[in-house]
Amino acid sequence: MAPGAATGIVTSMSDGDAGANDRSDDHPSSVDAFAMWSASAPSMLAVLELLTRLPGCPIDEFMRLGQALATMGRPDDGARALEGAADRFGGSDGDQLRRAATRLWAQLN
Repeated sequence: MAPGAATGIVTSMSDGDAGANDRSDDHPSSVDAFAMWSASAPSMLAVLELLTRLPGCPIDEFMRLGQALATMGRPDDGARALEGAADRFGGSDGDQLRRAATRLWAQLN
C-alpha cells in the first residue's frame, strides 16, 4: 500500500475537503459529525480500527479513533487506543497522543 493510502479511505468521504488531515480537532469534518450521530457509527468505527492497524497509518486516524470511541461512550477504550499509538509513534507525536489519552481518561472522573 502506498504511503498515505490509508487516509484516502476516510478523507475521500469528506465532501471534497482536501485539507481533512490538516484540520484542527476542534472542528470536526462532516464525516466525523455524520459518523458520530448516525446509525453508521459502528461501521465507521470498524473502518477506523482497521486503518489504525495498517503500517504507516498517520496520527490523525488514531486521534479520530480515540474521539470516536469516546463519543460512543467508550472513553476508556479510546484512551487505551491512543496510549498504544503513542508507544508506536514515540517522540512529539507520541506526546500528543498521550495528552489526548489523558483528556479521555479525565472524562471518566
